[in-house]
Amino acid sequence: MTDDQLLTKVAELCGWKHSTVTTDACNIPVLIHGKEEYVNWYLPDYLTDLDAMAQAENRLTDKQYRKYSGILFDAAKIVGRTGRWFADDIRKYLSATARQRAEAFVQVMEAEQ
Repeated sequence: MTDDQLLTKVAELCGWKHSTVTTDACNIPVLIHGKEEYVNWYLPDYLTDLDAMAQAENRLTDKQYRKYSGILFDAAKIVGRTGRWFADDIRKYLSATARQRAEAFVQVMEAEQ
């Protein structure tokens, strides 16, 4: 998935809706959240901004968050050792990039649809 596709997908899953703004010159595709309209390059930057992804993560149910965490553990290539997590494992998990989190978020949310 390209950056634009992933950004748009996360935005859609966070409640942004597709629409079109018509001007004298052309029709501009936009995503709308609430009453405000933003062209898609003004979306929260879910791919690089951990704060934006934290807001997205808040949409997950407890069940979804468990799946999401599992995907992030896999992305960080964490291998459990005798059923215990070590500090370096937790650090890798907590250090997941915004993009890794966005990809995991999309996997979990799309699985629910």
